Amino acid sequence: MKKNKIDKPLSNHPFLHYNANDMNNEVWLTVQQVMQNFKISKSTVYRLSKKHAIPSYKLGNMRMYPKNLINRIFITQSLKNIKDFNNYNLD
Repeated sequence: MKKNKIDKPLSNHPFLHYNANDMNNEVWLTVQQVMQNFKISKSTVYRLSKKHAIPSYKLGNMRMYPKNLINRIFITQSLKNIKDFNNYNLD
């Protein structure tokens, strides 16, 4: 029997905590807008949201995503990947 793995939110993620000023200046995107802005598929958006890799908020029946926060998360992850690649020893 397959075990159901429950994904826990990244509560200690440094970019998931931001102040009220960030909320006032935040641009909120729908799933379609996230797909267009970040060039990712709908299934990727939902998968990242389900894994709590990107934050989302449900307003009524629409799920909304904070653009600036997602941008910071993707940039941080990209820089981490570059750093890991540069540390990779080819010997």
